[in-house]
Amino acid sequence: MEPYSVIVQAGPDEILHAREPHDLVFGFLRRWPSVGDVLVALPDMEGAAEAAGKLSSWGIRAFLGDPYNVCRRLLAAQAEMAAQAFNVRLLAIWKHADLHYVDRLVTAMREEPADLAAPPRDFDVTLAADVASLEAVERIAGIGGDSQEALRARFNPWGYMEMHPESFRVRYIEPAPRYGGDRVREILGDGRCHPENEFFGRQYQGSRYHFLAPRIPAGQRILDIACGSGFGSALLAERADVVVGVDYLEEYVARARERYPEGPRLRFLAGDGQQFRYEGGAGWFDLAVSLHTLEHVPDDSAMLAALRMNLRPGGRLILEVPILMDRPLGVPINPYHLREYRRQEILDQVREAGFRIDERVGGCREFYGREEQARDSLQIWATRMD
Repeated sequence: MEPYSVIVQAGPDEILHAREPHDLVFGFLRRWPSVGDVLVALPDMEGAAEAAGKLSSWGIRAFLGDPYNVCRRLLAAQAEMAAQAFNVRLLAIWKHADLHYVDRLVTAMREEPADLAAPPRDFDVTLAADVASLEAVERIAGIGGDSQEALRARFNPWGYMEMHPESFRVRYIEPAPRYGGDRVREILGDGRCHPENEFFGRQYQGSRYHFLAPRIPAGQRILDIACGSGFGSALLAERADVVVGVDYLEEYVARARERYPEGPRLRFLAGDGQQFRYEGGAGWFDLAVSLHTLEHVPDDSAMLAALRMNLRPGGRLILEVPILMDRPLGVPINPYHLREYRRQEILDQVREAGFRIDERVGGCREFYGREEQARDSLQIWATRMD
């Protein structure tokens, strides 16, 4: 087929931490016969110049652009490459992308142009690529304002298009592959570079916590399990009576305390979510937040029980977990995930743990909407029952 150019989106840390091109997508991308020009689009932020130098030593070109208007960054990068009417975008960490299927996405875009040629919703996008028309990306780049929707749209135009089918023509391209056991074992046996704690930069205002914060009543006692470097806990503390951020790793707790000084409204503690019991006693919290944590712990039922124990009667739980993709692997590719969940499975488990489910929100690439729009996550709002 006619070659196409590819933009690889990466953060500086992903490049700097890699030992060689094979640790990331570059090992096989440059050898693929359908791929012509390759350019890495880095956010113009701390570490980017050093990362660009490392890429140059590998023989790979880099482009530095807007950190948070990713649309603008990709459009500017595309202008430096061979002319084509669409972006083909891969993340650097998508080292197992199925380039046979990516060829199919590109062919579909060429034969019947659309705003986005995408894998079906039961297919893991990390094994594909984002193929979007430059015209659609330009439209999203120009969305103004600082609302959550606008910020997320400019950062992740592909998810925005999927969540707005009334405004964008999205074609889901079949047949999408489903791998057999040997291929699955080959991928899982290869070293995967999949950072679990993404850090967009402190100026980014479109995180999951930014989505949650306006929906949480002020003046609450909040338990934030797996708080990481503390950003979400600190954000919630702006409205809460007190937030206790808990993480299993002491180094994360130390980093959180360094970045966000503790005070009457914010504390950080080291603890295991499967058995954490707050020193204030059982039932001390009004709200528990657990975003993409349950899939990591050996005993997820024990963690749900601990969350319930720390909540007062009638206290609320906000839980978000990854949905298991049926294709192409049928098992998690993320090496940090002990499991991922089918929708009915996690709903039943939450109810069995003593919660009433009040609301279900579908997650699609950092966007939230109706449950049926979910691609990769399910967010559950529930109430402790007694």
